[in-house]
Amino acid sequence: MRNPRRPGRLPEVFSYWDGDDTDSSIVVDDQGYLYVGIELQRFLPVRSRWARFIKLDPRKNKPGQNPLVWSVPRHQEGQRRALRCLATVAIYKDMVYVPTHPGSLLGIDRATGKIVWQKPFTDHAWSSVVVIDHTLVVETRAACSTPTT
Repeated sequence: MRNPRRPGRLPEVFSYWDGDDTDSSIVVDDQGYLYVGIELQRFLPVRSRWARFIKLDPRKNKPGQNPLVWSVPRHQEGQRRALRCLATVAIYKDMVYVPTHPGSLLGIDRATGKIVWQKPFTDHAWSSVVVIDHTLVVETRAACSTPTT
């Protein structure tokens, strides 16, 4: 669909500033919600107030409406380092699976945004996770060693 006011350009239907940098792909669930992992890269003065992983409702796009459904803050209890998301997440049933740059794999409740579990994981977890045949498939740095000849 072309915008008659801007020939050749599509109309903007949703915009949300996440406070920093989104490297991963935005994931859309079966109800149209958006799941966004946020990297900590620009080091803007407001960065400490922003979350690192958010769920948005793009239908709330009118002035005065807040599309933020829930957010996971930069630091969770017990975390030494800031949560940074560079990998694309996976959604399966009621869970969102989030690999983080500091080295955790998070299982987040899709409805509430609460972290259900957190597992130690390889640091620099930048590869996307995927669910295949009811199995969560993740890549670790240990699995990426250079083959010997």
